[in-house]
Amino acid sequence: MRPTGVSQLQRELNAAQICSAHLERYIPNYDNKLVDTNLGPGLVCEIIRDDDGTPSLPIGYYIDKNMITQDITAQMNAFYNILMEHSIPIYDFNVKNFLIQIKNGKPILRFTDLKSYNSYKPFTYLRLERCIPGLARCIIRRRLSRLMRSLSLHQQ
Repeated sequence: MRPTGVSQLQRELNAAQICSAHLERYIPNYDNKLVDTNLGPGLVCEIIRDDDGTPSLPIGYYIDKNMITQDITAQMNAFYNILMEHSIPIYDFNVKNFLIQIKNGKPILRFTDLKSYNSYKPFTYLRLERCIPGLARCIIRRRLSRLMRSLSLHQQ
């Protein structure tokens, strides 16, 4: 694995450890360290599965099937509110990163990609959002609002 791949994995692991206090119900469980695999260093995390044991589907599937419920909308709003309240700098909000897990017959929103946690390119951005929580909230608000509009969901 390329060194940049290892740094990405380490960044995701660090983000999981930092975010787990606030986002525990949304993110998968991670092992506490990178492991050696036959393909190089790897990150071990929980596979999000439904009640029947199959991998949970992305939220895009539920959008395509017109199955976005008020419960899913409320969970998306709660996720948004946690990010805003704690200025958690996660920025990659696309439909592939959100899963709907069916657990005990009910849909549960899960978020699966923490690699974007504070991952701005160093020469393009100054990473000011690390020092200015208001800037982090502004970036989060803009990007998550774009996703919510694309899902035809409305924030409360």
